[in-house]
Amino acid sequence: MLGFAAVSIAQDTAPNPLEIEGYLPAPKLIQSFLDAPRHLNRSLGNLSPNGRWFLQTESAGMPLLADLSKPYLNLAGVQIDVAAHRSRAMTTRGDVAIVLIDAQDWTRRRIDAPKGTRITGSTWTPDGRTVLFMAHGPDATHVYSVEAASGAPKRLTKRPLLATQVGFEVVDGAVFCVMRNGQTMPQMSGVPSQPRVQVADSSRNRLRTYRSLLANKEEAAQLEYFLTGQLVKIDLRTGAEQAIGAPAMIRSINASPKGDFVRVVSIQKPFSYIVPASSFGEREQIWDLTGKSLFQLRERRLTAGDTPAGPGGAAAGAAADARRGLTWHPDGNGLVYVARVQEARPTTTPPSEDDEQGRGGQRPGGAAPADTTPRRERLVRWTAPFTDKDVATIYESATGIGSFTFGSGGTNLYITETVSGTTTTYAVDPAKPDSRWKISSFRTADTENNPGSLVTTSNSLGVSVVHEHEGFVFLRGTKPTTDPAKTAPRPFLNKVEVASGKLEPVWQSAENAHEVAGDFLAPDGSRFVAERQSPTEISNTWLVENGKLVRALTDNKDYAPDLTEAKRYRIQVTRADGFKFWVRVTAPKWSWPGSKLPAMFWFYPSEFTDQAAYDRGQRNYNKNLFPNIGQTNMALLTRLGYAFVEPDCPIVGPQGRINDFYVNDLRNNMAAIIDELDRQGLIDRTKLALGGHSYGGFSTANAMVHTPFFKAGIAGAGNYNRTLTPMSFQSETRLLFEARETYLNMSPLLYAEHMTGALLMYAGMEDQNVGTDPVNSIRMFHVLESIGKPASLYMYPHEDHGQIARETIQDMWARWVAWLEKYVK
Repeated sequence: MLGFAAVSIAQDTAPNPLEIEGYLPAPKLIQSFLDAPRHLNRSLGNLSPNGRWFLQTESAGMPLLADLSKPYLNLAGVQIDVAAHRSRAMTTRGDVAIVLIDAQDWTRRRIDAPKGTRITGSTWTPDGRTVLFMAHGPDATHVYSVEAASGAPKRLTKRPLLATQVGFEVVDGAVFCVMRNGQTMPQMSGVPSQPRVQVADSSRNRLRTYRSLLANKEEAAQLEYFLTGQLVKIDLRTGAEQAIGAPAMIRSINASPKGDFVRVVSIQKPFSYIVPASSFGEREQIWDLTGKSLFQLRERRLTAGDTPAGPGGAAAGAAADARRGLTWHPDGNGLVYVARVQEARPTTTPPSEDDEQGRGGQRPGGAAPADTTPRRERLVRWTAPFTDKDVATIYESATGIGSFTFGSGGTNLYITETVSGTTTTYAVDPAKPDSRWKISSFRTADTENNPGSLVTTSNSLGVSVVHEHEGFVFLRGTKPTTDPAKTAPRPFLNKVEVASGKLEPVWQSAENAHEVAGDFLAPDGSRFVAERQSPTEISNTWLVENGKLVRALTDNKDYAPDLTEAKRYRIQVTRADGFKFWVRVTAPKWSWPGSKLPAMFWFYPSEFTDQAAYDRGQRNYNKNLFPNIGQTNMALLTRLGYAFVEPDCPIVGPQGRINDFYVNDLRNNMAAIIDELDRQGLIDRTKLALGGHSYGGFSTANAMVHTPFFKAGIAGAGNYNRTLTPMSFQSETRLLFEARETYLNMSPLLYAEHMTGALLMYAGMEDQNVGTDPVNSIRMFHVLESIGKPASLYMYPHEDHGQIARETIQDMWARWVAWLEKYVK
């Protein structure tokens, strides 16, 4: 076998697409799908706070390899565009225009991105008159504003942003962002200054298998440079900039609605060589506009594996828990949070039947029964200067507060309480705490009677509040069904009179379509927009008036009607052990049961403790959805005469030991599926291929070494040797040393000599996903080549765990189709 790509140089021999060096176009029937401008299909959403305009963005479409190839660093998991000082994701993805749709006459206004830039983060100002966005140029990111009614975009920022962690935040009359601090970037020396040093002691430290960790002090200095910026407030009326505090490694910001205070999360040293930046220490504080810390909300020390956070870590966490749900008050005056009222109480209580059912019954490690005594809690307003004395109780509950939201009228408060498995939403006037009005109530386990969620809107400061109108509030949700194969779940919109609790239906989706109520265009709910789709009708936004669809507001196109018209089957399969599960089959529209087509299976196993646990997940099935197909969806193979099979693959066993049954259930699942689909005449069992991505790619290789059914496999970004993830993987929580045989049995590399078909593997060379380091694919190919098993490996530069560049997607399809044609057909 050749261990490299061999290019034919004979003049009369067509090059083998499996061996060509270079990026290939996809086969014509696939390429036409990739070329279709599906990115121009959009919905109407993001209504301006004043209700006048809808904001759409126009994507640039699939990114090009040139976008991914721009110089970047990957430091402790932070991917940075070096030239532009921003997150690499802002460089590889973006929009070319903003489109505003007038909600009165439905006219459209297109606003192109500033020349040479792409747009992200399009956001309304609280008054709904202006749109702000980030424009990403080759070497800088700036914030721009544009008036909704007329005019061209204007640049707000005088200096470039430091957008490696933070974008920007809009409040009433101001923008907060982080700018570059003017320092010089540390340069890497051409001569190493140190070896890579790691030392372990006798303490346990359970670590995942991370990629792109810091390797030395020079990389640490570079990371600190790219994280350190100056917090700035910009006045939207004058453009004046105000620096807030000293430059810091700012991870996130959350400004008060009036722009007078900021919650700042900053990264703290020390850095680490064994965990990514997301595990570095951080500190959250409330700053005033001078940068003075008025109060430290929490501090988290460096989290290295499962090592405790260190002295003070637990206390800091407890302090954060003491202010649950901390958020700015909608009127802009301070913060609000839920605090537990301290009182004498028993430490444990015997579990009730509701407790066992509502919490899953079994407690890990033989823990003591949970405390089910009702919690007395209060909702607190906390005002500047945010000392322990600056608090006032808004409302107190004897049974605990699950969630809280303020009403748009400025008077009512809406809270949820859950007692003995029943969740109730109440309206409360804090000025009359002894009176409250029930809005809805349901048994939490009774999902069929879930009344939905309160509809929200934005107040004058841009804060989300419950939409109230003339004594009514609105509930939006979806009514599930006991038999989704026969009856689809139906979204609904209801209104409730606050004073009486009387419910009035406003609207419900049609039985044969999936219609979801969206933004209100009339405060009484008589006029709103809704997204409508069906199995044969692509999603579009419609205007609904008085409960009826009036007109389509978007004109999204189905660019692949042949795929929409394909034959689709949902089939229940029973394994030899009696376990029942579902399989979905898509076949060309010209086919019929009895066609016995070559088939491509694409799957991703899931874990369950029993049949009931699996069945609960099936309640979400919705037969009224349009069959949206992505750029790498194997349903495209129906254009080439294949059946496309998407099986559930349940792995079933006792909690904590499910993977002990992985190989057995994988084999039995595939046998049952093939037997049933062959019996129905949908597939040719002698011409089968199997594939999957990530855990599905790993499982593809396992199926091909543990079963004899498949002629070919396509495995993407897989792990093929579980000893390379010795500290747990996926849902497996045991260590390699605690479940040695399971780890080994689930490692297809160790069974490579049993491979019964030809395996194609692909991977992104910059895969950052925990557990799927590309070395897995390299070593698997090495083994297969060495023992004479047909295999190929395609590794794509600059691609991460999921591939996105146009050239990459086209090339993958060229290789996939050639592989299947050679080994299956």
